[in-house]
Amino acid sequence: MLTANTPAEGANLLRPLKRSAFGLALAQGEGGEADGWNADRKRDGRVSVRELAAHARELTYHASVTAGFPP
Repeated sequence: MLTANTPAEGANLLRPLKRSAFGLALAQGEGGEADGWNADRKRDGRVSVRELAAHARELTYHASVTAGFPP
C-alpha cells in the first residue's frame, strides 16, 4: 500500500528535500536508478517491480539512518 501526504509530513521526513525517505527512494528508483538492483546486478534499461522494491528498501534504510532517524 502506498499513501501520500501533502505537504510531506510524518515519519522520516527529509525536510530540506520536502520528501520522505521512502518517497525519495521511489522517485529515484522509478527514474531509472533501480535498474540493475537484481541478483545478477545486470542493467537492461528497464526497472522491474522487484528492482524498485529492493532499491526502495535499501535507499530508505540508508537515507533514514543518515538523517538520524530509526531504520
